[in-house]
Amino acid sequence: MTKTLGTSTATEAPALFLAHGSPIIAIHDNDYTGFLEELGRSIPQAEAIVVFTAHEPFHAPHQYR
Repeated sequence: MTKTLGTSTATEAPALFLAHGSPIIAIHDNDYTGFLEELGRSIPQAEAIVVFTAHEPFHAPHQYR
């Protein structure tokens, strides 16, 4: 979907919830990792990604690039 914001035009990216499962899935070759690989190819490249997690308390804002 494309929206006009003032003089700029923005395209909305999909909002996704992806359960990470076990960290070991990064080295597996199975249906789930195949799905993630195909998903990565099928959506536009993001300018930014927002991640919410309950696993680690952050004491200061973090920005990853």
